[in-house]
Amino acid sequence: MTPPVSTASTLPTLPLLHRLRNLFLRTFLRFLRLFSPPLSKLLTRISLSPGLPVPLPSHSPSYWLTPPSPLAQHNASYPGWSERYADVVVIGSGITGTSVVRTLLDWDREQGGAGEGGETLQVVMLEARDTCSGATGRNGGHVTPILYADYPGLREQHGAHIAKQIMRFRLAHLPAFLELAASDGLREGVLDTSQASDGEGLSQASEDLSLPESASQAHRQSLLDTSQARSVDTFDVFLGPKLFRNALSALEVYRRDMGSEAGWWRIWDFERGAEKVEELQLSKKTVGALSTRAGAVQPYRLVTGVLERLVEEYDKYAFPSPFAPRILLTPPTYPSFELFTQTPCTHITTPSSSPQTQTLYKVHTPKGPILTPHIVHATNGWAAHLLPGMRGKIVPARGTMSAQVGWRGLGDGVEVRDESGKGKREAEGPAVRPFESASGTKPVQTENAKSWAGTRSFVLFPTDEPHVYDYLTQQRVGALSAISSDAPASTTTRGHYPDPEGEFMLGGGFEGPALLREFGNADDTTYDEETGRYLGAALMGYFDTGRGAKEDVGGAKGEKRDKATVKATWGGILGISVDGKPWVGRVPSSVSGRPAPAAVSAEGAEMKRARGLAAPGEWMAAGYTGEGMVHAWMSGRALAYMVLGLDGETAGGVPGEKAGEWKTEKENASKEKEAENNPPEVGSVDVASWLPSVYRISEERWRSAEIEDLFAAFVMS
Repeated sequence: MTPPVSTASTLPTLPLLHRLRNLFLRTFLRFLRLFSPPLSKLLTRISLSPGLPVPLPSHSPSYWLTPPSPLAQHNASYPGWSERYADVVVIGSGITGTSVVRTLLDWDREQGGAGEGGETLQVVMLEARDTCSGATGRNGGHVTPILYADYPGLREQHGAHIAKQIMRFRLAHLPAFLELAASDGLREGVLDTSQASDGEGLSQASEDLSLPESASQAHRQSLLDTSQARSVDTFDVFLGPKLFRNALSALEVYRRDMGSEAGWWRIWDFERGAEKVEELQLSKKTVGALSTRAGAVQPYRLVTGVLERLVEEYDKYAFPSPFAPRILLTPPTYPSFELFTQTPCTHITTPSSSPQTQTLYKVHTPKGPILTPHIVHATNGWAAHLLPGMRGKIVPARGTMSAQVGWRGLGDGVEVRDESGKGKREAEGPAVRPFESASGTKPVQTENAKSWAGTRSFVLFPTDEPHVYDYLTQQRVGALSAISSDAPASTTTRGHYPDPEGEFMLGGGFEGPALLREFGNADDTTYDEETGRYLGAALMGYFDTGRGAKEDVGGAKGEKRDKATVKATWGGILGISVDGKPWVGRVPSSVSGRPAPAAVSAEGAEMKRARGLAAPGEWMAAGYTGEGMVHAWMSGRALAYMVLGLDGETAGGVPGEKAGEWKTEKENASKEKEAENNPPEVGSVDVASWLPSVYRISEERWRSAEIEDLFAAFVMS
């Protein structure tokens, strides 16, 4: 899903001005709430805990979640335990939590994966409901970072170095997803048997898989196909002339500063240029568009596909942990990774003064307590439930998504070319061809060899208001494997998941009265009906194929329709950061309300490996303000490196007092010159070189971030 406001703000950052502005806004809001019951309810919701995720009903599920992954209810019926131990407990099974777990486990294995006695890191992931049933399984599938629109404000607020760092961080997510889908997808006959202790190879490894047999076919499909991870042409479409001109100015600043890193862009000026609006099948009310490259993905299948690989490789063999205090368990032998669904963390107990547990938290669940030195909060919109200090800092907000079937002809169009006139489609492989779908219905039958079905995404601005927009991707058309190969559809392996049918995934409508109703709302078991109705009619307002009556895709022969057909509508929870930036790092005790455990003493010899984890504590990556697909994966990776003790700023146990912006213009210029000459690798172990410092959690940032910042951003956007 996409945020209701730009994440960059040009508000003054001087402490005195900041405090005075927020004092004025606070007083003004208190006055307004006396006369506005909806505003009063909103402010009350914001101050409360979001609670635990509400159990999902069988009706109005997210379209992404159908059919469910074989891991959907993994270990849901596990009988429980009286008390157990884990080196790291990760709360949340979405994209952030999965990134943390994958980085921890793969790093541990790459570094040897064993101490003197063959020990491995032990990680437990807790999910309150089904696997990946939260925001990741309910969003829009966009991998489309906000770039030019945010850059000028970020540069004014934080300086050019950090603004560029944020752009690089966001841009790194698409190549990371493509690499992830390629590396973690299991193809037929390619099962990792490196951990098999009996040496009997593939057949024995298959028997050892902890997944049900129904998953076998799913594993034989390429994760690139099932997740539909791909690059697309993306368009920012403007129906408001003022906003389009402002966008052109911002794009000019962005391209000038970023240079070659900005990539290619094309400007479609339908009022002044030679382009015809019909070329993009857009409404004749469209005044302009900006296009570049971005990405799209089936987020649920990508994340659950990665988790399937992790379960297969790390949930088979039990080893003692090198980190568990020897006095606690004798010895604690658990699999390297265990995922427990339908297992919420209900509360966390602070460390006691007992010598047995003074280095450990106690994580309470319905299955029993877990003792651990490290807790990772990967719950985004629900983060403030277990971290009371984050109430009013990360605010849940319910967005609405829909899956729709388009009409005949929607998807035909021209080939997109960059400003040099070079076609961009040739490098993307063979053209998408229509195929019979798994369900026997007919997907979109294109009449144009340059069909854009499944290869474009859109951000659609219906007015001159920058915070009012909708977002659209389209699923691929036809048999999964045949999309990216020349094999006929009849020879492809469909496996667990059905073929996509070119569904349009449209979300938005986040404005006006809906904004007041949905802010502070953490119930994703339903959606805002008014917004749902708006989305059901919105496609016809944005696109015009100029063909009159259309044949309904998948409908009875001869049936005519002149609008899209809604297949599903659902809600999902965003985590809105009041200062517009994610929160990544070690959680101070003032935020959690709990003291951190004592660090393990070297004299105790409780950590036998030379490499150890960071000092015990709680960690968080959350508050993506609707842009999780271009923030969460790398935030999770950064957090994992912090837990592993590889980040100097957080390894010692006390988060930095400041969020660490470069303190002088000289240092800023030096860092930027260094980055231009040798760009840092986003995702490398050197976290400080690529994680934007303003994303880090700090005492100062926590104290200064106030809900009034969010309201001010709305007013000034």
